[in-house]
Amino acid sequence: MRLSRRHLLPAIVVATVSIATLLGWASGSGRLGEGREDLERRIATYVNVLTTVREERLSRPALDERIKAVVDGTLGTDLEYVDAELRRRIAALCEGAGLRDVTISTLGAGLVGTPARREFKRVASERAYRDEPDFARVGATAGGVGSLADAVRFLHDLDVAPWVKRIESVRLDPIKDGRLIRISIRVSTIFVPGLPPDPENAPATDRRRGLERYAVLIDRNPFVVPEPPKARPAAKPRPKPAPRKDPLTQWMLTGLVEGGPGVEAWCRHLGDGRSATLLPGVVTDLPGGGTVVLVEIDGDVATIRSGEETWRVLVGSTLDRRLP
Repeated sequence: MRLSRRHLLPAIVVATVSIATLLGWASGSGRLGEGREDLERRIATYVNVLTTVREERLSRPALDERIKAVVDGTLGTDLEYVDAELRRRIAALCEGAGLRDVTISTLGAGLVGTPARREFKRVASERAYRDEPDFARVGATAGGVGSLADAVRFLHDLDVAPWVKRIESVRLDPIKDGRLIRISIRVSTIFVPGLPPDPENAPATDRRRGLERYAVLIDRNPFVVPEPPKARPAAKPRPKPAPRKDPLTQWMLTGLVEGGPGVEAWCRHLGDGRSATLLPGVVTDLPGGGTVVLVEIDGDVATIRSGEETWRVLVGSTLDRRLP
């Protein structure tokens, strides 16, 4: 049906008014606003996902290099090989340090799962990523006997060895006086199943950490039991000089004479029987008995003098026995 121009204009006006009314009602009811906010949220989510994917794609080469550097420091890709290689390397370090009575044992392997396990769903397409382990861990214990210098060298060489490891415990037990040390260590290493290390890219030993920094510790050796101080030999007592024997002890006063010739005192040597006569005021040299002077006599008692001392002696006594 054709509308004349006269009827077409009113129809357009009516349609325009109807559309405006419908838009006004939708805007007033908030339906257009809700749809727009939902679209803006969805757009922001998609932009965030695309941005994250782009950042991860750009950072993936650096992450791969970091993972490769760790893998190149591992000892292998399977438990049997890594177990044997770990034993061999620890034994070589013990031998190089000079330890003896060495014992080494490994502790088996344990798988370490991915920390992103919760990021994957339990659906079949993501289950493989959810259950895939990140790496496997192998532990070992070792021990030996040597000097403190040997033990420190072993720990130093183990510390700077270029393969991936973690030294979990160290024990040093002195033997007897401490000049020998029994060292026990616990160490672990990792490997990634399916990712073999590249020997050409294995990290080099860190030679900057030299053994000389332990020189003071080795020289002082805090484990050595100090020797007890040596007892000084007792000084020999000086022999006391024998008391000087009074020579007058060998001369006995045998008699006193007072008469015509004068006063005399007779003496006799107890050892050889020699005799001597003492006269008043006369200095007499007694052989082996010094010099004496007879001062006076009184009955059976004679007064004699030697040097500046004067004393009395009874007949029948030696000249050294002084009367009170």
